[in-house]
Amino acid sequence: MGPGRGPTLIPRGGPWDPPSVSPTDEPLPNTTEKAPDDPDAFRVMLVDDNALVRRYITSLLVDQGMTVTTCDNGEEAFRVICASPFDLVVTDLEMGGIPGLHLCRMLRSAPATASLPIVVVTGEEGAWTRFRCEHAGADAWVVKRDFRQLPDIIRRLVGDRARSKSEGPPIEPLAQLCTVLDAEANRAVVLAEARALLSVLDEPEVFAQRCGQLLRGVLDAGSVALVLKLGGAERVVAVAPPIEASVLRQPVEPLVRVGDPSGSFFAFTERAHQVPIVVGSREIGALWFDSESAVMSQRDLDSGKWLAEGLAGPLEVYRLFHHIQHAATIDPLTNVANRRAMEKRLQAERARSSRYGVSFGLLLCDIDHFKSVNDTHGHAVGDDVLRQVAGALADTVRDVDMVGRWGGEEFVVLLSHQTRAGASVAAERLRRTVADLGPIDDGPARVTMSVGVAALEGEETVAELVKRADDALYEAKRSGRNRIALAPTPTRDD
Repeated sequence: MGPGRGPTLIPRGGPWDPPSVSPTDEPLPNTTEKAPDDPDAFRVMLVDDNALVRRYITSLLVDQGMTVTTCDNGEEAFRVICASPFDLVVTDLEMGGIPGLHLCRMLRSAPATASLPIVVVTGEEGAWTRFRCEHAGADAWVVKRDFRQLPDIIRRLVGDRARSKSEGPPIEPLAQLCTVLDAEANRAVVLAEARALLSVLDEPEVFAQRCGQLLRGVLDAGSVALVLKLGGAERVVAVAPPIEASVLRQPVEPLVRVGDPSGSFFAFTERAHQVPIVVGSREIGALWFDSESAVMSQRDLDSGKWLAEGLAGPLEVYRLFHHIQHAATIDPLTNVANRRAMEKRLQAERARSSRYGVSFGLLLCDIDHFKSVNDTHGHAVGDDVLRQVAGALADTVRDVDMVGRWGGEEFVVLLSHQTRAGASVAAERLRRTVADLGPIDDGPARVTMSVGVAALEGEETVAELVKRADDALYEAKRSGRNRIALAPTPTRDD
């Protein structure tokens, strides 16, 4: 720096007009200038292919007591950074050879420089520039007309951070660039495959199947589970491959359970990796994966992070879809299916019956003397009775069956692939379950229900089936309540 010459301060918001610099003042590439008598000065690597910019920033930082090493290209800068300790890198966004954003990615992917602070300087500004810089791993970016901010930014980023140290053999810049570009290409493929799941969000079984295929295709891990927070609980959305029960009975290592309390869970050894799936600041789930070997490969670790990143969007939409679907199909008081959902399921079961020639049963259940419960104990107790009866019915039926609230104190139970005789047995079991509930807090000492039983016969419609079950329910009520009644087999005129 020439005698008596200080840094040129650029008015904030004004156009950038670099100071005039004589050829003798220009720093040569790969040179170092430092403030005198300051061995602990911050060491800054400055990379820019414009000699005037290098001269200006060097003057500005040296005047602030920093040591500046300059390079005019990203390839040479990478070699120097990997061979010497630096506190921070300042790089131009666009320059010949390896541009600034590629240099950022190269430094972030090398272990010795992964945490080295990086500031990008650019003549461009706007959201797109900010996005590109942040995505490449830059810690800050400065528009060229605001160069005077650089010293404060450097002090803030460096702080008490230890300098990066070169460890291991030298890294070739072009080889590192190829590694970075290859990783970016792989990441792009994983993200594209994950986001393609948006096309099957309305088909939960297909969504789970496609998730499982994606997990198996991307990860070489021994076991993988995709866990999502739904309705206040963790649910296993997809697994690959299923774990045998014998593995759980005789574990050779401590296991971590993942899943909901109902028993649908995955088990992993303690060396398993968990990658949170985050949307904004909210953790909506996690990707768990375990290795068949003692050491997880870097490829699987990277792929796990990319999967979690790519699945975040589709899974958040899936959660919202599940919430909307839940609100549209579930009775909010009893948490069983509402009438609309039951009618839709009945029509689907009727179509399946026609296609495969199988029958199904239908139970109409009515809580006995429910009006007197409300009149005597109040509607709050009445609501509690409805919830307890609904819970008892839902806990007693098979997984393939369905319980819904038909209206008021009436419930309907669809018994899939069931005959008239089988439906009768199931109805009696449900009646006894409700009768065994015992006293209700602040309510009646006993709750009972009457049940009308019918099974699909021949070509009758859903409406005809419901009518027969309703007639049978009326007969059970008329005959004394707390009992079941079977609908007679319909007769058809020739």
